[in-house]
Amino acid sequence: MGIRDETKESLEEMVNFAIEINADYPDSIPLHGSGTPLWDEALEKGWLEIKDFGKFDWMTPVMSSDFMSGRR
Repeated sequence: MGIRDETKESLEEMVNFAIEINADYPDSIPLHGSGTPLWDEALEKGWLEIKDFGKFDWMTPVMSSDFMSGRR
């Protein structure tokens, strides 16, 4: 999770796949954690909307997306 070209449909595909394989505990992790190449690119290109790690709660979008807004 967390790539800029992710779409609502691609996220739904991930959920449907977890259902299809009857996953006991489907989990996903953000790809934009500090120290990753994507984090460095996001900083460089100004994609990060939130930089305060105290607000990284896995529910709050922190990086802008090409296809989705962070509005709930």
